[in-house]
Amino acid sequence: MENTISNESLKEFIEGVSCRKSTLLQCLDVLLNQEEHAIDEITIIATFNSPNAFGRCKEDELIILDQFPGHEEETRHIKYPEFFRLIKNGFEAKFDYFIETDQKEILDIIDKLQQIYGADEIE
Repeated sequence: MENTISNESLKEFIEGVSCRKSTLLQCLDVLLNQEEHAIDEITIIATFNSPNAFGRCKEDELIILDQFPGHEEETRHIKYPEFFRLIKNGFEAKFDYFIETDQKEILDIIDKLQQIYGADEIE
């Protein structure tokens, strides 16, 4: 299936979810549990077993679905390690936006995910 979400739109999505604890935790939960999450009224991150992605992505990837009212659905397929890298880098860029207890909570989850996806540690 063709990706219709541009690289620029993906970058904006990552920047947006990386500056809010709740959306960042939802993205990390997708990576931990490989279960679908609705990020907002427009965007869903779906996985292989979720109803919104059934038959639309492989087991080793997730799909970001943007459903703007009155427009065709836009999609972006991303392998789990790549999505982790994007989310981790987004968090690193916004690290100082978070209070210390939130930083620790998020870093603890990222540490768990590093064991799964093998990304470099956050300094």
